[in-house]
Parts: sequence; structure tokens; C-alpha cells
Amino acid sequence: MPRSSEWSPPCKQPYTGQVKIEIKPDNFKCKHLNTKFDHINWPVSEVSLQYGGSHYCGATVLSPEYVLTAAHCIFGNSIDDYSVRAGTNTYYTGGTVHRVIEWAYHENYVNEAYWNDDIAVVKVRPDIILGDNIKLTTLPPPGDEPKGGAASVAIGWGSGCYGCAGIPNLQKVNLKIYSHEDCLDIYGFGPTTDMVCSGIPEEEKGVCSGDSGGALLVDGIQVGITSWTRVPCAEYPAVWTKVSHYRDWIAEKTGV
Repeated sequence: MPRSSEWSPPCKQPYTGQVKIEIKPDNFKCKHLNTKFDHINWPVSEVSLQYGGSHYCGATVLSPEYVLTAAHCIFGNSIDDYSVRAGTNTYYTGGTVHRVIEWAYHENYVNEAYWNDDIAVVKVRPDIILGDNIKLTTLPPPGDEPKGGAASVAIGWGSGCYGCAGIPNLQKVNLKIYSHEDCLDIYGFGPTTDMVCSGIPEEEKGVCSGDSGGALLVDGIQVGITSWTRVPCAEYPAVWTKVSHYRDWIAEKTGV
């Protein structure tokens, strides 16, 4: 069994404030496409879940008052330290900032090596105003199963390598879905049927620190919530919480 240090949520990086980190080109393992504001099809549902005023995780807009994210993005922390920045390409400026007033993570979630039931909803004030830069995420039908080999897109502000600083512009990367059987063949253990795997390891394309809680899309539908991966980033397919298996839970908590 791999050492626990070899496994990481792609988001839960320590809050570093304004500390500068030297990034060397040969450290980059995640080959994100660093997009400009007009290179993504706006509006988007992706927002920045912030801890202590800095980007911590991604999230997506369920309704004007709720966003969807990963449980490990909030577990064990104080709600007073969180906010959401919405409607901007950069996580540190622009858009609108919203207080976090309530949250709920899945009752069966346990903060361990493999994040089963890694899903949470966060309630904000004031409401997020939909418009030119921000829209609601589109959820899949209950029980829908992403097909192996399908093209997918991951969106987020994650870093180019594990432990490196995040990239301030919103990014996207084109990936492919793995069948559950193929993902298990690669990992040997860990991914469950409540998870979906995606990536292109042969091209070192994937997600990394700062991407957790963000969306995995297939044909514009959010099939996954970025949950965990093995490091170095992108050398294995990453793992997302399968949204279709939690539609009843989302509806119970938010009415969506």
C-alpha cells in the first residue's frame, strides 16, 4: 500500500498568505491550459471558495444562495474564515465576494486517505447574482453514469504541481473519462462506484493543488466534484465525486 504522503486532495493546500514560492519549470506536472478571460465560454458556474481571504478550493453555483464543493474543503475548519468570490477570471480580484453563513458536508464523510462521500454545500450571503460572468451549474440526472472514453473538461485555479503556488487565472484542461474497471486496474484500490476518474496521464494532463471542489464537465454537465489524486499530479487519473449519485442529498440540503 502506498504511503499516505503519496496521496493528496488536489485542493487542501496550507494557507500561505502572500508568501512567494519559487516555481521551477521542471516542477510542473499538471499541464493545465492557462486560459484568458475570453478563452472560456462565459458565463461559467465556477467560483473560488476562499479561506482567510485567499483561494482555497473551487466550487460551483447551485442556486443564488448555494454552491457545491468537496467536503474536505471545509472539514475541520471554522465557517467564519470562509468566503466565496464569484464572477471573475482571477481569484484575488474582481467579481463579488459573499459571506459563508451555513454549510453541510455528507454525513458519511470521513477525512481519510480516500475521500468517500466527499461532497458539501455552502450557503452564502448576499445571493450570487447571475449574469454575463456567472451561471448555474447543470447537474446530471440521478444515477447517470459517465461513459468510459468520453471527453471531459476540468476547470479550476489549481497549481501546476503539488505544493506549488496556484495560478491566478481560471484554467481548463481537456481530459477523458475512465471506466470504473479501468480506474481500479490503475490504482488497485481506492476509487468506488460513487467516484469517477478522469485524466490523460500519458500527456501529463490533470488536476492539482487548488482544484478541489471544482467541476468535471461532460458536454457541459457537471458529472464530478474534484476530490483526490495521487502525486505527482497528473501521472495518474484523478478522482471526482460522482454528482449523479448525490442528487437526492443535494436536493435535501438545498432544494435544488
